[in-house]
Amino acid sequence: RRIYDLGEETVGYLFMRFRAPKGSLVRILYGEHLVQDENGESAVQRIIKNRDFSLELYGSGEWFDFSNFMRRLGCRYLQVECEDNVDVESIGMHPVVYPLTVLPYQADTPLHQRIYDTSVKTLRCCMFEHYEDCPWREQAMYTMDSRNQMLCGYYAFGEYAFARASLELMCLDRREDGQLHITFPTDQDFVIPSFTLYWLLQMREYAEYSKDLSLIQKYSDKMDAVLDRFLQQKENGLIVNFHSDVRYWNFYEWQPTLQGLKEVGRVKSVDLVLNALLSFSLRQRAVMLRWLGCLEEACKREEQSSALNEEINRAFWSQEKQLYTDKPGVMQFSALGNSLAILCGAADSKCSAMICDN
Repeated sequence: RRIYDLGEETVGYLFMRFRAPKGSLVRILYGEHLVQDENGESAVQRIIKNRDFSLELYGSGEWFDFSNFMRRLGCRYLQVECEDNVDVESIGMHPVVYPLTVLPYQADTPLHQRIYDTSVKTLRCCMFEHYEDCPWREQAMYTMDSRNQMLCGYYAFGEYAFARASLELMCLDRREDGQLHITFPTDQDFVIPSFTLYWLLQMREYAEYSKDLSLIQKYSDKMDAVLDRFLQQKENGLIVNFHSDVRYWNFYEWQPTLQGLKEVGRVKSVDLVLNALLSFSLRQRAVMLRWLGCLEEACKREEQSSALNEEINRAFWSQEKQLYTDKPGVMQFSALGNSLAILCGAADSKCSAMICDN
């Protein structure tokens, strides 16, 4: 076993010049960190659940130059394993990064500058054919992950072409149920409903920062179809979660009560996060409609948001705790749910101040 440290997170294509006995298996593992194996020695972790972070080559008995230009890796460490003797003359990565101009930024302290520079580096590592949730593992584009990346990128790079292309890839997604797939592109018949709503926020922010209204104009009908699909979930003034379809994952956040895993996600419930997020999305849509001069339609979306906010206040506000509960009548609270209650306008200025204090 040999481990090679690239010095920092690196994205690109693997290259390696090696010699191993003919027919012998040479395995290259790649990862962002090291773990301890059963012998207490440092190692790159190859198997994580059903994922295998390795490539296999076979020795020819001669020196062989290998480059893989079909598979982009993200890692800091490379590990070479072979049951037979293997000679490695060189190994590393051909860096592949999207061409960007990083806007100058001067932080107030060296530590803050280091944090900022690391954040910008992380953003760049997650931009390839589209935004990626992480350069090492899934390398997939989700709406909520890419929303944060786009928004930070507007400040760090002042570049909008990459965001537009990624958003259009989402816009071209098609499902018969009016939702968006979990990632783009994918052949997985799987949905996170809350992530579908974050797409509207992305569309509004792109138009705001780029000053390009053509995208929200082009896909105006699709945004309305998404909102109308969620409004079909209304029962007694509030929308219920998508509990009856195994293709739906009612995920909101990686917290035990909000991640919607296993049987919890299959139980019918009325969730603060989903209702507040829908109200917030209706308001995002209203802003975009006003930019396009569609005032009557904008007022309709604002009225739908206000009506939903009234029901949110009725069902979720705890006078005792001065907070919104995650579910009606359940003394369970989350920062995400209360933040969205403020953002969607359900909480007035007085309640918002109390929520922040609490």
